[in-house]
Amino acid sequence: MGTPLGLFVVGVFLLFLGWLVQSNIVEWLLDILGIIIIIAGVIVIIVAIVTLFTGRNKSSRGY
Repeated sequence: MGTPLGLFVVGVFLLFLGWLVQSNIVEWLLDILGIIIIIAGVIVIIVAIVTLFTGRNKSSRGY
């Protein structure tokens, strides 16, 4: 089955995981992650538009 110490560690981990799922910490972290992804998307769109209008790809015709 396992050593008593290993079972104790698994039990503590399961208690902590259960508490984490029940708390609002997971919701808060997902909200922050969503905001970061939205900001990253906006930055990528801005870089794409600036690159499109400045024509930086004209100098990269090395094929």
